[in-house]
Amino acid sequence: MLAFDAHLLSEALGREVNLGKIVHGDSHTTLNVKIPAFASEVRKRIKEITALLAGNSPPDLVLNRHCGQCEFKTRCSAQAIEKDELSLLSGISEKDRKRLHSKGIFTVTQLSYTFRPRRRRRESRGKQEIIIP
Repeated sequence: MLAFDAHLLSEALGREVNLGKIVHGDSHTTLNVKIPAFASEVRKRIKEITALLAGNSPPDLVLNRHCGQCEFKTRCSAQAIEKDELSLLSGISEKDRKRLHSKGIFTVTQLSYTFRPRRRRRESRGKQEIIIP
C-alpha cells in the first residue's frame, strides 16, 4: 500500500519518490522502505485492475471464507455449483487452484477423475506363519 501511495504521489508531484516510512507499534517505531523495489509490482497490479475494469466480463467466481457473511452468498454459491467450480472445495488454496488450472483442470468433476487410491502394502510372500505344536 505504501508503494501504491508513493506511485500516486510521484505522479502528482512529477518526481520520483524513493523512500517511504511506516510508523508502527506503541513506541511508534519507524521502518524505512525503499520504494523502487516494489515499483514493478505496483505497475503490474494497476494493469491488472485496469484490464478488469475495462473488460465487460465479470471477474472469476471464487468462493472464500467471508462468503458466509456476504449478501450475495446464495447467488454466488448457486453459480459455483452450476459451474462445478473448484472453489467449492474449501481445502484448496488459490495457489493450488492456479496450478490445477494450468494443468487443464477447471471443475470438481475433472479433479475427481485424477483420484488414485493408495497402494496397498505388499504382503511378505516368502514368509509363512509357522505353527509349533
